[in-house]
Amino acid sequence: IKGKDGLRLWDLKCMEQLERPSGLGHRGPVTALSWINREDEPDDGLIYGTALGHLICWKETKGCFEEVFCAQMAIPSEITGLVFDAATNCLTVCNRNSAVQAFVVDTKMELHQLFSVIIDNHLPKAITFHHVGSKHKDILTFGMHDGFIHMLCVTDGVIQRTQNTGTKIGNVALNSRKGVFCIDDIFQGVAIYRLDTGTRTRTYTVQNAKTARLKAVTFAEDCSLIIAASDHGIVHAMELNDTSHVFAAIKRNGGDDSDIIVWKKSNGVTGTAKESLSTAFNFVRFSLQLLVIVVAAAFLVQNYSVVAHSNSFGWQMELSMQHNNQGPSEPIQRGRVINVGKFRLIDEL
Repeated sequence: IKGKDGLRLWDLKCMEQLERPSGLGHRGPVTALSWINREDEPDDGLIYGTALGHLICWKETKGCFEEVFCAQMAIPSEITGLVFDAATNCLTVCNRNSAVQAFVVDTKMELHQLFSVIIDNHLPKAITFHHVGSKHKDILTFGMHDGFIHMLCVTDGVIQRTQNTGTKIGNVALNSRKGVFCIDDIFQGVAIYRLDTGTRTRTYTVQNAKTARLKAVTFAEDCSLIIAASDHGIVHAMELNDTSHVFAAIKRNGGDDSDIIVWKKSNGVTGTAKESLSTAFNFVRFSLQLLVIVVAAAFLVQNYSVVAHSNSFGWQMELSMQHNNQGPSEPIQRGRVINVGKFRLIDEL
C-alpha cells in the first residue's frame, strides 16, 4: 500500500502487516511501485518511487525485507510510473519533468542506467513494456494531458511511433498478448483500445461523484475483466462482453483513517447459496420420510384390523388381515396378554 505514510506490506495468508525497513522520512509520499520477480532469484524485490524523485529498492531475505538501494533522480520530481521486465532485467521510470529513464537491475538489486531522455510537452502518467514477439520489446509512455502514446526503443529511448488517444489519460493497463490496453478516461470512465492500430473499441461509463480525477485501472482474469476505481467508494469490475459491472462497494469513512479491503474470487457458491441449498435438501428429505410413514400407515389401515377383548388376565389383542375389504378374517397372529394399566376402554369391541 502506497501513500503519504510510506510503503506498507501485508501477508495475505495470515492477514498480518510485515515489518518494513524504513518509513516515509524526507523522501516524500509513495507514488509508484513495481515488484521484481526473477526466475534465477529465489527472493523477490520491490522498488518504488516517491513524489520527490527518490527510487528505493527493498529485497526480501528469509521472509523479511531489507532496503538495498536508495537514490534521487538527476532531475528530481514526482515519479509517475515505473515497470520491471524480468526477461531483460530492465526497469523503466518516468516522472513529471517529462523524463523517461531505463536501468538494468543487477543481482544485488542495484540500478545501472541505460538511457535518459526528455520528451517535450509530454507528461508521462504511465509507462509499460510492449512485447513484440518473443525477443523484441518497446517502451510505451502515456501522456496525461496530451493523450499521446509514444513508442520508444528499449536500448536508446529514441521515439519510434506516436499515437493520439484523443483524451486525457489518468492511468493505463496493457496486455500485449491480447493486443489491447485500457485507459482511465478521467471524464467518461474506462476506454478499451487496440494496441496495433490505436483505435478505441469500447467505453465503460464510470460516473464521477465530484470533479474529474485520476483513478486506478487494471486487467484481471486473463484480460476478461477490467477493475476500475472511483471517487465515490465503489470498485467496478467490468466484463469485456457484458455491461453489468458493479463489483463491490464500501462506505467512505471520515477522518484520516481508511479501510483496506482485499477481495478473493470464490470458485464455488456463496455462503447464502449454500445455506439455501442445505435448507432445501433438508426439506425434501423430511418430505420423503413423511411420505413413507403416511404410505405405511395407509397400508396398515387398509389391510389389518386390531381386535381387543378382556379376560381374567387383562386385555388381549388380536391382529387380523382384511381381504378385499370384506371384513376381518381369522386371526393370523394372536398377541400376548398385556396389562394396559390406566388404559380406558372407549367402546366394547
